[in-house]
Amino acid sequence: MTDNFSPFEIPEVTDREILFNDFGQLRRDRLRLPNQENYDYYTFVTAQTAVTIIAQCPDGRFIINHEYRHPTEKILLSLPGGLLDKGETVEAAASRELLEETGYAGENIKVLGEAYPLPGVSTTKIVYVSIENCKKVQNPQLEPAELLVTTLFDEKALMDKVREGVPVDSTLCAGLWYWQLNNNNS
Repeated sequence: MTDNFSPFEIPEVTDREILFNDFGQLRRDRLRLPNQENYDYYTFVTAQTAVTIIAQCPDGRFIINHEYRHPTEKILLSLPGGLLDKGETVEAAASRELLEETGYAGENIKVLGEAYPLPGVSTTKIVYVSIENCKKVQNPQLEPAELLVTTLFDEKALMDKVREGVPVDSTLCAGLWYWQLNNNNS
């Protein structure tokens, strides 16, 4: 897999300043563009990779969260997921996040792909992972700000919800795409 390609000149960073440093950093980069003009570019820098889990029960139903996301002030359909802890593998993080958010555990953990969901403003990378044969083994262990309820959807019902325009987290759409890509027999 190629990380970068360059069909044109990449802007030079001539100055960098951290404007905010808490949950992540807000960074201002002064860029010299190929046409020699300067441009200030603002980036939210996160230190960790995140995982998103496409989890299925033995009957094929997907484990989906109805999750409140404060920046949108909406409840969105989403996939379980979260940040990797320091030194944690993608597979371990996926198992941990699935168990914490939903109370489900499964097997056959497989990395399906990775993507940058907001590359225009953020350094975050999400790794999409499938987990099969998931069964409820405990109650969810939610963090205080996690407001969510887990529901099971078969593929048709889930796709119908997306088609109807129910608010969704974009990682749900990307996760379903990666799942279909990896499960297409043609």
